[in-house]
Amino acid sequence: MAPETRMKIEQAMKELNYISNELARSMFKQKAGIVAMLVPDIRHPYFSSLARHIEDELYKNDCKLMLCSTGDDPEREKEYMKILCSNIVDGVIMGVNNQKRNNYSETSQKSLNPYQAVMVRRR
Repeated sequence: MAPETRMKIEQAMKELNYISNELARSMFKQKAGIVAMLVPDIRHPYFSSLARHIEDELYKNDCKLMLCSTGDDPEREKEYMKILCSNIVDGVIMGVNNQKRNNYSETSQKSLNPYQAVMVRRR
């Protein structure tokens, strides 16, 4: 693209207050720049502190954090996992690892490979 053409396009974008479609851009790049974190309750000091530190590190690497607070509800966990498995995020950090709830649907297990999912738990 010629520099003059680029300048005209950028000027028009500025005048029209154009906002790019990040979903379309992520599909093109095949990278969303978003990591999701599932927690049972964001009000818990451990998870709120952990989310803050993760967000800081992601931001340094030009990524964003999507926080999903499940309310410690297994149905909400399933709903979030179903959405996240549609590849709208680059990875998932799961802080909802309970023995009873460790079995996610086949869909989530097929969609998230070991390099995309990280489990964390409190000590």
